[in-house]
Amino acid sequence: MIASVFLMQLLGQLTASTIACGVATYFDIYEGLSPQAYTRKSGAGKEVDRAWRVVIRVGAAPALLAILLRFAIRELVR
Repeated sequence: MIASVFLMQLLGQLTASTIACGVATYFDIYEGLSPQAYTRKSGAGKEVDRAWRVVIRVGAAPALLAILLRFAIRELVR
């Protein structure tokens, strides 16, 4: 049981990193956001703001699902 908990932590961190890299790649390819855009005053703030909001929303979805599913768990009364 404890081994599965530690494995899920690793898989969660790997999934979060993969999603963050995917969002960064998307914004680089489709929105034209490059590392040079951070140093220029070219309005890259909007894209960066949208990118971190997407990552937070995707990360919050499983937590919200877990909270809602906890209400469906029945208690065992002996």
